[in-house]
Amino acid sequence: MKNKFFYTLFLTGIVFIQVSAQAPRRGTAYYEEMVGRLSNQMRLLQDENAALAGTVHALQQEVRQLKQMMQAYREETTQLRRMISEESVARQKQMGGIADKIQRAADAQAKADAEARAAEAARAAQAQAPVISGEEYDYYVVESGDTLSAVSRAAGVSVARLKKVNGLKSDMLRVGQKLKIPRK
Repeated sequence: MKNKFFYTLFLTGIVFIQVSAQAPRRGTAYYEEMVGRLSNQMRLLQDENAALAGTVHALQQEVRQLKQMMQAYREETTQLRRMISEESVARQKQMGGIADKIQRAADAQAKADAEARAAEAARAAQAQAPVISGEEYDYYVVESGDTLSAVSRAAGVSVARLKKVNGLKSDMLRVGQKLKIPRK
């Protein structure tokens, strides 16, 4: 844009020099024609300059809008990241709760299975000939997973009576321990 202006100004100077050199021959009509052409060229350059200034202004405005949009996107992205993080923490807590419930259910099932095995073992031991037999008692050898309550249910004897007969102070049993089972 500036180059065009200087080029036009340069051409105007050359035309003026040429006109000055030919002035005596051509007269004022020639000068007026040249001034008119230069005025037209100046008006065209001014119009083009105004159009370019308008375009620059519009582009600057568009850049401002784009910057505002970018800021809004950054804020939205930050908010989304925070929400995702919070959601992740909540899901982890939820999954931990579910895992705890599953573990408790598995523990309860394992305990129930152990008691069922102990009861079954006690019934099987009672149905078969006892390992060692005496006149007043049958004997039962404790196996892995047996509990005193399961043995008492299988033998049909109370836990208190089993503890008294066997001299037990607690409900704890050891694998291989021989228990006296009173006969009915």
